[in-house]
Amino acid sequence: MDTKWEITKESTKYKLNFSSYTSIYNVQDTREEEIVQIVYDYFQPRSKSDETVKIYDQTNDILIGNKDFQAYYFSNDILMEEFGLSASTIMNKKLSRLLSEDAEVGMYLNTVNSLLEDSLNRIQDKVPIRIDPIDYKKLLKMLKFDLNINYDTKMNYIEKLELILPLLIEEIKISAKSEPIIIYNHPETYLSPNEQKKFREILAQQNVKLIVLTESSYFLSKELKGLNIYRNNKQMMCYTLLEDIYWNAPLNFEEEDIKESLEKIFRLYVSKFEITPVITNYHLGDIILFEPVDIYVCISFLQFCNYDYEFDLKLDLLPEALVKYINTL
Repeated sequence: MDTKWEITKESTKYKLNFSSYTSIYNVQDTREEEIVQIVYDYFQPRSKSDETVKIYDQTNDILIGNKDFQAYYFSNDILMEEFGLSASTIMNKKLSRLLSEDAEVGMYLNTVNSLLEDSLNRIQDKVPIRIDPIDYKKLLKMLKFDLNINYDTKMNYIEKLELILPLLIEEIKISAKSEPIIIYNHPETYLSPNEQKKFREILAQQNVKLIVLTESSYFLSKELKGLNIYRNNKQMMCYTLLEDIYWNAPLNFEEEDIKESLEKIFRLYVSKFEITPVITNYHLGDIILFEPVDIYVCISFLQFCNYDYEFDLKLDLLPEALVKYINTL
């Protein structure tokens, strides 16, 4: 399901392109954290934010209720806390459920408690003591993760994430009161570029709706319908942008080619947009483009977003109509 949401909190409105994998690129002039926080608070089982927040599905012309989804908030730091198995963690709840659902575990605990009683009876006449029976909660406090599965080397950071994330998602799918949404805050934290690429694929394999706030190109949505970037709280990836690019084109570019070009440019060069990039078509530079459609789409996008940029182009390599367009800028 790919939709466009309008999120309203009091007098503030945000547009969100919502897909199975939704990415929000973090920039300097917008409080993207506020957007994901609004979504997270709204989709809580006992949410009170629905009194001040409205989420409108513009694609299907319906209001989305706060019980239509259940949101979970993740970061790499939060995932690492799961290894501590504290009472508040999803992993603790998962283990508690597994222990309570297994009838044989209950039988084993009864046996252990009987053995403990017999052991205590041997010394009870010397010291007036008693023992509290072991139940699921006491057993959970005795459990720890064994992170030395391969005893030659200890698990590194990405291996820990790869281990814990699927376990948590599995439990969320079982226990969520409605369809879950995972909000992931900067999954690139502490990861090298190669590890980011690997973890992005792990996220995509979880078969759950994701909203990812990121400053890394590796974690962007691979489709235009899941991409989000804001300038001064205004959504830039919108129908107006595509319409302007299509109708103002100096050459007969197909609409699908424009979309593919915009997706490619965004994923490759989004980190350059805020630094007054140099666009070139013949040597190394901030933004290197060769195809006329790519050069035109990039210029149009930067102008639409009010980003500053510079040219270093060999105009003789470009179609005359595109050169005339560039000379008017």
